[in-house]
Amino acid sequence: MKAKNVTSTNAKGQIVIPKDIRDKLGITPQVPLYVTKKENTVCIQPIHDVITEDKNKKEYLAILDETHGTWQDENWGRHRKKRRKIELEATEKKKQPW
Repeated sequence: MKAKNVTSTNAKGQIVIPKDIRDKLGITPQVPLYVTKKENTVCIQPIHDVITEDKNKKEYLAILDETHGTWQDENWGRHRKKRRKIELEATEKKKQPW
C-alpha cells in the first residue's frame, strides 16, 4: 500500500491536513472541524453549517411574531361549530348505500 498523504504531529500534537484534502472538503481557517475517535482512527470532519442556540431562538421568535394572534378569535367556538357542520355534511355526501 502506498501512502500518498502522510503527516505527523508537532510537539503540541497539531497536524497539517494536506492541501488537496483541504481543498476537496472546503476546509479553510474559518471552517470549524469536528474531531472524533473511532476505534484506532481519528476522524476529522468540517462543519459547514452550525445552528447555534441563539440562531434557533431568533428563528423561533420570528415565527411567533409572524403568527401572533392567529388563534386569538373571540368567536372560536362559533367557528368550530361551523367547521364541524361542514365536516358532517361532507361525510354524509360520501356515504354510499350498501
